[in-house]
Amino acid sequence: MMTSPLGDTVPSQYRSRLPADLMGRIASARRRSLIAVCAQCLTVVCVGFLVGLVFALVLGAFFGEIFSLVWGLSRIRVEALIVLVIGGVFFVVYLPWLVYIALRRNTILLRQLGARDANDAEESRLTNVLEEVSVAAGIRPLPLQVIDDRAPNGFIVGSTSAPQIVVTSGLLQITERDELEAVVGHLVGRAVGGDLRYASLLAGNVTALAYLMQSSPVLALPALLCYFPATLVTRLVSKERVLLADHVGVLLVRNPEALVHALEKIYRDPNEASGLPRDMAMLAFVDPQYPAAMAGPAGARARPWSDDKGSPLHPPLKKRVERLRVLYA
Repeated sequence: MMTSPLGDTVPSQYRSRLPADLMGRIASARRRSLIAVCAQCLTVVCVGFLVGLVFALVLGAFFGEIFSLVWGLSRIRVEALIVLVIGGVFFVVYLPWLVYIALRRNTILLRQLGARDANDAEESRLTNVLEEVSVAAGIRPLPLQVIDDRAPNGFIVGSTSAPQIVVTSGLLQITERDELEAVVGHLVGRAVGGDLRYASLLAGNVTALAYLMQSSPVLALPALLCYFPATLVTRLVSKERVLLADHVGVLLVRNPEALVHALEKIYRDPNEASGLPRDMAMLAFVDPQYPAAMAGPAGARARPWSDDKGSPLHPPLKKRVERLRVLYA
């Protein structure tokens, strides 16, 4: 009997099929992701109290005596109270918003990007591929939608208990069946490994901070102070999760060369960068804003990141290919 990938663990039907060392790496990566989420929240708390301290010093300098008379407290205690109140409000207001962004951001985004159900020609191909990968993983076939985007890519959204796979029309156009199966295997591997809960929170936090910087002049500076640490910790965990999903995906489809070929095709596709926002990179097969390849048809634009360096959130093509060939030599 198949189960959905509930919780933050590998489904029991598939757990026995994973090598012990890979299970250890998945557990270690999950712990690092949890630490990254906690670090992001701690950064927000610290910045909130820092803002409270600034307000306390300013208000204490001008109105300290008035507050002391009204509240009957010393100036230091008044300032400490202001710090606690502002810092606490900053966190209490931000935390539910972060959770909302993490849970609802993907649904809103898919609607904005025009995600649709597969048409008859796409459905016959995708359904068969997804069913085979899902059977190998021991889970029910996940919902799958298509975005009309010439840039080849795929990503997984939703929560750990309700993941959803999305592929672009460009991916369907350039991949053979075994290559498409390998990409879907990578995405299903993220769900099997319980990758979505923390990844959604990390990406949601970056999204929320970026939104604050652009929309609120008052909160722009505090959001900026939170944004750079949040981006840094996201980068620290994102690349390893991509490599792990590659590993699990190949275990599902048993065809590492197909995944290598898919990667090489996508990274050398001449189409412009996808219109997907950058914060989706943690959940995507390749970085959605990786521009056209360095090595491709005449006229293709150069990338800002080389194949040896990769993008900020994804390991380089060379490393992904070498890792796959070493693992399955």
